[in-house]
Amino acid sequence: MDEIVYRLNGYKKMVPIYGAMLLFSLHYYLLVFINSSVLSQFFSDEKVGLLYMTASFVTVILFLITPSILRKTPLIGLLGSFLLLETLGTLALSIGSGYFVIGTGFILIQLSVPILYFILDVYLQQMTTGSDSVGNIRTIFLTLANITIVISPVLSAALITTYGYKGVYISSMFFLIPLYILSYVYFKKIILQPVTTYTQNALSIYMHNPNLRRVFEANFVLKIFYAVMTIYLPIYLHHYIGFTWAEIGIILTIMLIPFVLFEIPFGYLADKILGEKEIMVTGFIITGCATIALFIFGEKSLIIMAGILFISRIGASAIESMSETYFFKKVSGSDTNIISFFRITTPLAFVVTPLIAGAILVYTSYGHIFLILGICTLLGAIPALLIVDTK
Repeated sequence: MDEIVYRLNGYKKMVPIYGAMLLFSLHYYLLVFINSSVLSQFFSDEKVGLLYMTASFVTVILFLITPSILRKTPLIGLLGSFLLLETLGTLALSIGSGYFVIGTGFILIQLSVPILYFILDVYLQQMTTGSDSVGNIRTIFLTLANITIVISPVLSAALITTYGYKGVYISSMFFLIPLYILSYVYFKKIILQPVTTYTQNALSIYMHNPNLRRVFEANFVLKIFYAVMTIYLPIYLHHYIGFTWAEIGIILTIMLIPFVLFEIPFGYLADKILGEKEIMVTGFIITGCATIALFIFGEKSLIIMAGILFISRIGASAIESMSETYFFKKVSGSDTNIISFFRITTPLAFVVTPLIAGAILVYTSYGHIFLILGICTLLGAIPALLIVDTK
Protein backbone atom coordinates (compact mmCIF):
# COMPACT_ATOMS: atom_id res chain seq x y z
CA MET A 1 0.00 0.00 0.00
CA ASP A 2 2.81 2.41 0.89
CA GLU A 3 4.45 1.72 -2.47
CA ILE A 4 1.17 2.47 -4.30
CA VAL A 5 0.79 5.77 -2.44
CA TYR A 6 4.42 6.63 -3.20
CA ARG A 7 3.95 5.98 -6.91
CA LEU A 8 0.69 7.96 -7.02
CA ASN A 9 2.44 10.92 -5.41
CA GLY A 10 5.21 10.57 -7.97
CA TYR A 11 2.76 10.72 -10.86
CA LYS A 12 0.85 13.59 -9.21
CA LYS A 13 3.86 15.88 -9.47
CA MET A 14 3.91 15.17 -13.22
CA VAL A 15 0.42 16.62 -13.75
CA PRO A 16 1.59 20.16 -14.68
CA ILE A 17 4.11 18.95 -17.24
CA TYR A 18 1.67 16.38 -18.61
CA GLY A 19 -0.86 19.21 -18.90
CA ALA A 20 1.69 21.36 -20.72
CA MET A 21 2.39 18.52 -23.17
CA LEU A 22 -1.33 18.02 -23.84
CA LEU A 23 -2.03 21.74 -24.34
CA PHE A 24 0.96 22.35 -26.59
CA SER A 25 0.25 19.26 -28.68
CA LEU A 26 -3.37 20.33 -29.14
CA HIS A 27 -2.11 23.69 -30.33
CA TYR A 28 0.44 22.26 -32.76
CA TYR A 29 -1.45 19.31 -34.22
CA LEU A 30 -4.43 21.47 -35.05
CA LEU A 31 -2.06 23.24 -37.45
CA VAL A 32 0.21 20.49 -38.74
CA PHE A 33 -2.42 19.00 -41.07
CA ILE A 34 -3.32 22.31 -42.72
CA ASN A 35 0.01 24.18 -42.94
CA SER A 36 0.97 22.79 -46.35
CA SER A 37 -2.50 23.52 -47.75
CA VAL A 38 -2.28 27.13 -46.57
CA LEU A 39 1.24 27.52 -47.96
CA SER A 40 0.16 26.09 -51.32
CA GLN A 41 -2.19 29.08 -51.72
CA PHE A 42 0.86 31.38 -51.77
CA PHE A 43 3.79 29.24 -52.95
CA SER A 44 4.51 26.61 -55.58
CA ASP A 45 5.07 22.99 -54.51
CA GLU A 46 8.84 23.44 -54.92
CA LYS A 47 8.87 26.53 -52.72
CA VAL A 48 6.73 24.81 -50.08
CA GLY A 49 9.36 22.07 -49.90
CA LEU A 50 12.07 24.71 -49.71
CA LEU A 51 10.30 26.38 -46.76
CA TYR A 52 10.17 23.06 -44.90
CA MET A 53 13.85 22.43 -45.58
CA THR A 54 14.85 25.97 -44.59
CA ALA A 55 12.94 25.82 -41.31
CA SER A 56 14.39 22.38 -40.54
CA PHE A 57 17.94 23.51 -41.30
CA VAL A 58 17.59 26.51 -38.97
CA THR A 59 16.18 24.20 -36.31
CA VAL A 60 19.24 21.92 -36.55
CA ILE A 61 21.45 24.94 -35.90
CA LEU A 62 19.27 26.00 -32.97
CA PHE A 63 19.60 22.56 -31.40
CA LEU A 64 23.37 22.78 -31.70
CA ILE A 65 23.61 26.17 -29.96
CA THR A 66 20.77 25.86 -27.43
CA PRO A 67 22.87 24.09 -24.74
CA SER A 68 25.44 26.90 -24.94
CA ILE A 69 22.65 29.45 -24.57
CA LEU A 70 21.43 27.58 -21.48
CA ARG A 71 24.78 28.12 -19.82
CA LYS A 72 23.92 31.84 -19.72
CA THR A 73 20.11 31.91 -19.94
CA PRO A 74 17.65 30.18 -17.57
CA LEU A 75 15.51 27.50 -19.20
CA ILE A 76 12.38 29.43 -18.20
CA GLY A 77 13.68 32.36 -20.25
CA LEU A 78 14.12 30.13 -23.28
CA LEU A 79 10.63 28.70 -22.75
CA GLY A 80 9.08 32.18 -22.65
CA SER A 81 11.03 33.35 -25.72
CA PHE A 82 9.99 30.45 -27.92
CA LEU A 83 6.40 30.55 -26.69
CA LEU A 84 6.37 34.16 -27.87
CA LEU A 85 7.83 33.21 -31.26
CA GLU A 86 5.26 30.41 -31.59
CA THR A 87 2.46 32.86 -30.77
CA LEU A 88 3.73 35.41 -33.30
CA GLY A 89 4.06 32.75 -36.00
CA THR A 90 0.53 31.49 -35.40
CA LEU A 91 -0.80 35.06 -35.36
CA ALA A 92 0.94 35.79 -38.67
CA LEU A 93 -0.75 32.81 -40.32
CA SER A 94 -4.13 33.76 -38.84
CA ILE A 95 -4.16 37.35 -40.10
CA GLY A 96 -1.51 37.47 -42.82
CA SER A 97 -2.30 37.72 -46.51
CA GLY A 98 1.11 38.23 -48.13
CA TYR A 99 3.96 35.92 -49.11
CA PHE A 100 6.45 37.35 -46.63
CA VAL A 101 4.13 37.28 -43.59
CA ILE A 102 2.83 33.76 -44.33
CA GLY A 103 6.29 32.35 -45.06
CA THR A 104 7.84 33.98 -41.98
CA GLY A 105 4.99 32.83 -39.74
CA PHE A 106 5.36 29.25 -40.95
CA ILE A 107 9.13 29.24 -40.36
CA LEU A 108 8.66 30.67 -36.84
CA ILE A 109 6.25 27.83 -36.01
CA GLN A 110 8.44 25.13 -37.54
CA LEU A 111 11.55 26.15 -35.63
CA SER A 112 9.79 26.96 -32.34
CA VAL A 113 7.87 23.69 -31.97
CA PRO A 114 10.88 21.32 -31.77
CA ILE A 115 12.67 23.62 -29.30
CA LEU A 116 9.57 23.84 -27.10
CA TYR A 117 9.24 20.04 -27.07
CA PHE A 118 12.94 19.87 -26.17
CA ILE A 119 12.37 22.25 -23.23
CA LEU A 120 9.51 20.08 -21.97
CA ASP A 121 11.86 17.09 -22.34
CA VAL A 122 14.44 18.75 -20.11
CA TYR A 123 11.89 19.62 -17.44
CA LEU A 124 10.50 16.09 -17.43
CA GLN A 125 13.96 14.55 -17.33
CA GLN A 126 14.88 16.80 -14.42
CA MET A 127 11.96 15.34 -12.49
CA THR A 128 12.50 11.68 -13.41
CA THR A 129 16.26 11.18 -13.24
CA GLY A 130 16.92 8.11 -11.09
CA SER A 131 13.30 6.91 -11.19
CA ASP A 132 12.60 3.21 -11.76
CA SER A 133 9.50 4.07 -13.83
CA VAL A 134 11.08 6.09 -16.65
CA GLY A 135 9.45 3.90 -19.29
CA ASN A 136 5.96 4.35 -17.90
CA ILE A 137 6.39 8.08 -17.23
CA ARG A 138 7.86 8.71 -20.68
CA THR A 139 5.23 6.72 -22.57
CA ILE A 140 2.40 8.55 -20.76
CA PHE A 141 4.12 11.78 -21.88
CA LEU A 142 4.24 10.53 -25.48
CA THR A 143 0.69 9.15 -25.41
CA LEU A 144 -0.76 12.52 -24.39
CA ALA A 145 0.75 14.03 -27.54
CA ASN A 146 -0.42 11.11 -29.64
CA ILE A 147 -4.01 11.45 -28.41
CA THR A 148 -4.04 14.95 -29.86
CA ILE A 149 -2.65 13.64 -33.17
CA VAL A 150 -5.64 11.32 -33.47
CA ILE A 151 -8.34 13.86 -32.58
CA SER A 152 -6.83 16.96 -34.22
CA PRO A 153 -7.78 16.14 -37.84
CA VAL A 154 -11.44 15.97 -36.79
CA LEU A 155 -11.22 19.25 -34.85
CA SER A 156 -9.36 20.98 -37.69
CA ALA A 157 -11.91 19.81 -40.26
CA ALA A 158 -14.81 21.09 -38.12
CA LEU A 159 -13.11 24.47 -37.62
CA ILE A 160 -12.26 24.80 -41.32
CA THR A 161 -15.84 24.02 -42.30
CA THR A 162 -17.20 26.72 -39.98
CA TYR A 163 -14.48 29.38 -39.88
CA GLY A 164 -11.97 28.58 -42.61
CA TYR A 165 -8.21 28.12 -42.19
CA LYS A 166 -7.74 31.32 -40.23
CA GLY A 167 -10.22 30.08 -37.63
CA VAL A 168 -8.00 27.07 -36.96
CA TYR A 169 -4.96 29.28 -36.29
CA ILE A 170 -6.90 31.62 -34.04
CA SER A 171 -8.40 28.69 -32.11
CA SER A 172 -5.01 27.06 -31.68
CA MET A 173 -3.64 30.19 -29.99
CA PHE A 174 -6.06 29.74 -27.10
CA PHE A 175 -4.17 26.58 -26.08
CA LEU A 176 -1.02 28.68 -25.64
CA ILE A 177 -2.58 30.90 -22.96
CA PRO A 178 -2.54 28.22 -20.21
CA LEU A 179 1.09 27.48 -21.16
CA TYR A 180 2.07 31.04 -20.32
CA ILE A 181 0.29 30.61 -16.97
CA LEU A 182 2.03 27.28 -16.29
CA SER A 183 5.37 28.86 -17.15
CA TYR A 184 4.85 31.62 -14.62
CA VAL A 185 3.22 29.58 -11.85
CA TYR A 186 4.99 26.23 -12.13
CA PHE A 187 8.01 25.95 -14.42
CA LYS A 188 9.87 28.97 -13.08
CA LYS A 189 9.94 27.28 -9.65
CA ILE A 190 11.83 24.23 -10.92
CA ILE A 191 15.53 24.57 -10.19
CA LEU A 192 17.48 22.80 -12.90
CA GLN A 193 20.73 20.95 -12.43
CA PRO A 194 23.65 22.89 -13.93
CA VAL A 195 24.67 21.90 -17.44
CA THR A 196 27.58 19.49 -17.02
CA THR A 197 28.88 19.16 -20.58
CA TYR A 198 29.53 21.52 -23.46
CA THR A 199 27.80 21.50 -26.84
CA GLN A 200 31.01 20.79 -28.73
CA ASN A 201 31.48 17.63 -26.66
CA ALA A 202 28.09 16.15 -27.60
CA LEU A 203 29.30 14.45 -30.79
CA SER A 204 32.33 13.08 -28.96
CA ILE A 205 30.10 11.69 -26.20
CA TYR A 206 27.92 9.90 -28.75
CA MET A 207 30.92 8.53 -30.64
CA HIS A 208 32.53 7.16 -27.48
CA ASN A 209 29.30 5.76 -26.03
CA PRO A 210 28.14 3.00 -28.41
CA ASN A 211 24.74 2.64 -26.75
CA LEU A 212 23.91 6.33 -27.14
CA ARG A 213 25.18 6.25 -30.72
CA ARG A 214 23.07 3.22 -31.60
CA VAL A 215 19.87 4.58 -30.07
CA PHE A 216 20.55 7.85 -31.96
CA GLU A 217 20.89 5.88 -35.21
CA ALA A 218 17.72 3.89 -34.50
CA ASN A 219 15.82 7.08 -33.70
CA PHE A 220 17.08 8.76 -36.88
CA VAL A 221 15.78 5.85 -38.99
CA LEU A 222 12.39 6.29 -37.31
CA LYS A 223 12.39 10.03 -38.01
CA ILE A 224 13.21 9.35 -41.67
CA PHE A 225 10.20 7.02 -41.72
CA TYR A 226 8.01 9.76 -40.21
CA ALA A 227 9.31 12.39 -42.64
CA VAL A 228 8.60 10.22 -45.69
CA MET A 229 5.12 9.40 -44.41
CA THR A 230 4.35 13.05 -43.62
CA ILE A 231 5.49 14.41 -46.98
CA TYR A 232 4.77 11.62 -49.45
CA LEU A 233 2.04 9.33 -48.07
CA PRO A 234 -0.90 11.75 -48.63
CA ILE A 235 0.27 12.37 -52.20
CA TYR A 236 0.66 8.63 -52.80
CA LEU A 237 -2.80 7.85 -51.46
CA HIS A 238 -4.55 10.68 -53.31
CA HIS A 239 -2.75 11.13 -56.64
CA TYR A 240 -1.41 7.64 -57.31
CA ILE A 241 -3.91 5.26 -55.69
CA GLY A 242 -6.97 7.50 -56.03
CA PHE A 243 -8.44 7.84 -52.54
CA THR A 244 -10.59 10.88 -51.87
CA TRP A 245 -9.54 13.23 -49.07
CA ALA A 246 -12.48 12.03 -46.99
CA GLU A 247 -11.22 8.44 -47.35
CA ILE A 248 -7.67 9.55 -46.57
CA GLY A 249 -8.92 11.19 -43.37
CA ILE A 250 -10.42 7.87 -42.25
CA ILE A 251 -7.25 5.97 -43.19
CA LEU A 252 -4.97 8.39 -41.31
CA THR A 253 -7.15 8.31 -38.19
CA ILE A 254 -7.09 4.50 -38.11
CA MET A 255 -3.34 4.57 -38.81
CA LEU A 256 -2.58 6.72 -35.76
CA ILE A 257 -4.58 4.73 -33.18
CA PRO A 258 -1.67 2.42 -32.19
CA PHE A 259 0.22 5.38 -30.73
CA VAL A 260 -2.57 5.82 -28.21
CA LEU A 261 -3.15 2.13 -27.52
CA PHE A 262 0.31 0.61 -27.26
CA GLU A 263 2.98 3.03 -26.02
CA ILE A 264 2.02 2.92 -22.33
CA PRO A 265 1.89 -0.92 -22.30
CA PHE A 266 5.27 -0.99 -24.08
CA GLY A 267 6.67 1.33 -21.38
CA TYR A 268 5.39 -0.97 -18.65
CA LEU A 269 6.91 -4.00 -20.37
CA ALA A 270 10.26 -2.24 -20.67
CA ASP A 271 10.27 -1.28 -16.98
CA LYS A 272 9.02 -4.54 -15.48
CA ILE A 273 9.41 -7.49 -17.84
CA LEU A 274 11.47 -7.05 -21.00
CA GLY A 275 14.23 -4.65 -21.90
CA GLU A 276 13.87 -1.93 -24.53
CA LYS A 277 15.98 -3.73 -27.13
CA GLU A 278 13.63 -6.65 -27.78
CA ILE A 279 10.61 -4.40 -28.25
CA MET A 280 12.52 -1.93 -30.42
CA VAL A 281 13.91 -4.61 -32.76
CA THR A 282 10.45 -6.16 -33.13
CA GLY A 283 9.09 -2.71 -33.93
CA PHE A 284 11.58 -2.21 -36.78
CA ILE A 285 10.71 -5.60 -38.27
CA ILE A 286 6.95 -4.92 -38.11
CA THR A 287 7.26 -1.39 -39.51
CA GLY A 288 9.68 -2.38 -42.26
CA CYS A 289 7.54 -5.29 -43.47
CA ALA A 290 4.33 -3.24 -43.35
CA THR A 291 5.96 -0.42 -45.35
CA ILE A 292 7.08 -2.87 -48.03
CA ALA A 293 3.51 -4.20 -48.06
CA LEU A 294 2.34 -0.63 -48.72
CA PHE A 295 4.23 -0.84 -52.03
CA ILE A 296 3.19 -4.43 -52.86
CA PHE A 297 -0.52 -3.93 -52.09
CA GLY A 298 -0.80 -0.40 -53.47
CA GLU A 299 -4.42 -0.69 -54.54
CA LYS A 300 -7.58 1.26 -53.79
CA SER A 301 -8.93 -0.70 -50.87
CA LEU A 302 -9.62 1.38 -47.78
CA ILE A 303 -9.63 -1.67 -45.49
CA ILE A 304 -6.34 -3.08 -46.82
CA MET A 305 -4.56 0.28 -46.83
CA ALA A 306 -5.82 1.26 -43.37
CA GLY A 307 -4.87 -2.19 -42.07
CA ILE A 308 -1.32 -2.02 -43.46
CA LEU A 309 -0.77 1.46 -42.08
CA PHE A 310 -2.27 0.48 -38.71
CA ILE A 311 0.20 -2.42 -38.45
CA SER A 312 3.09 -0.15 -39.47
CA ARG A 313 2.25 2.19 -36.59
CA ILE A 314 2.17 -0.66 -34.08
CA GLY A 315 5.82 -1.12 -34.96
CA ALA A 316 6.53 2.61 -35.02
CA SER A 317 4.95 3.08 -31.59
CA ALA A 318 7.24 0.33 -30.26
CA ILE A 319 10.33 2.00 -31.75
CA GLU A 320 9.34 5.47 -30.58
CA SER A 321 8.48 4.49 -27.02
CA MET A 322 11.56 2.29 -26.56
CA SER A 323 14.08 4.67 -28.12
CA GLU A 324 12.75 7.45 -25.88
CA THR A 325 12.72 5.23 -22.78
CA TYR A 326 16.20 3.83 -23.38
CA PHE A 327 17.75 7.21 -24.13
CA PHE A 328 16.26 8.96 -21.11
CA LYS A 329 17.38 6.15 -18.83
CA LYS A 330 20.93 6.96 -19.92
CA VAL A 331 20.96 10.74 -19.41
CA SER A 332 20.11 13.19 -16.65
CA GLY A 333 18.38 16.57 -16.59
CA SER A 334 21.72 18.38 -16.75
CA ASP A 335 22.71 16.74 -20.06
CA THR A 336 20.94 19.33 -22.19
CA ASN A 337 23.51 19.16 -24.98
CA ILE A 338 23.10 15.38 -25.27
CA ILE A 339 19.30 15.71 -25.25
CA SER A 340 19.36 18.49 -27.87
CA PHE A 341 21.64 16.40 -30.11
CA PHE A 342 19.16 13.52 -29.81
CA ARG A 343 16.32 15.85 -30.85
CA ILE A 344 18.23 16.96 -33.96
CA THR A 345 17.02 13.75 -35.62
CA THR A 346 13.58 15.21 -36.40
CA PRO A 347 14.57 18.40 -38.29
CA LEU A 348 17.57 16.61 -39.82
CA ALA A 349 15.24 13.98 -41.25
CA PHE A 350 13.15 16.71 -42.90
CA VAL A 351 16.31 18.16 -44.46
CA VAL A 352 17.60 14.82 -45.76
CA THR A 353 14.36 13.12 -46.82
CA PRO A 354 13.33 15.43 -49.70
CA LEU A 355 16.85 15.20 -51.13
CA ILE A 356 16.90 11.39 -51.02
CA ALA A 357 13.32 11.01 -52.26
CA GLY A 358 14.02 13.43 -55.11
CA ALA A 359 16.98 11.33 -56.21
CA ILE A 360 14.87 8.13 -56.02
CA LEU A 361 12.14 9.65 -58.19
CA VAL A 362 14.66 10.46 -60.92
CA TYR A 363 15.30 6.75 -61.46
CA THR A 364 12.09 4.98 -60.45
CA SER A 365 8.36 5.35 -59.78
CA TYR A 366 6.68 7.03 -56.82
CA GLY A 367 5.65 3.82 -55.09
CA HIS A 368 9.26 2.64 -54.91
CA ILE A 369 9.86 5.30 -52.24
CA PHE A 370 7.97 3.06 -49.83
CA LEU A 371 9.77 -0.11 -50.95
CA ILE A 372 13.14 1.52 -50.28
CA LEU A 373 11.85 3.05 -47.04
CA GLY A 374 10.71 -0.39 -45.86
CA ILE A 375 14.13 -1.90 -46.53
CA CYS A 376 15.88 0.98 -44.75
CA THR A 377 13.51 0.60 -41.79
CA LEU A 378 14.33 -3.11 -41.55
CA LEU A 379 18.01 -2.14 -41.43
CA GLY A 380 17.19 0.07 -38.44
CA ALA A 381 16.90 -3.15 -36.43
CA ILE A 382 20.71 -3.54 -36.66
CA PRO A 383 21.71 -0.68 -34.31
CA ALA A 384 18.77 -1.54 -32.07
CA LEU A 385 19.96 -5.15 -31.84
CA LEU A 386 23.47 -4.05 -30.82
CA ILE A 387 22.26 -1.96 -27.88
CA VAL A 388 23.15 -3.29 -24.44
CA ASP A 389 19.76 -3.63 -22.76
CA THR A 390 18.87 -1.98 -19.46
CA LYS A 391 17.24 -5.19 -18.15
